[in-house]
Amino acid sequence: MELLRAVVRSEHVTALVATHDATLLDLADRVLELSDGEITEH
Repeated sequence: MELLRAVVRSEHVTALVATHDATLLDLADRVLELSDGEITEH
């Protein structure tokens, strides 16, 4: 994840990561959750 974040910042691009691993949430700039067809931001 740190490598992915470095690439995102250096290349000025966006990466979308879908995961069930809650430990990755602290590394994200923005967290969206999809539940029962609804998207919420955390």
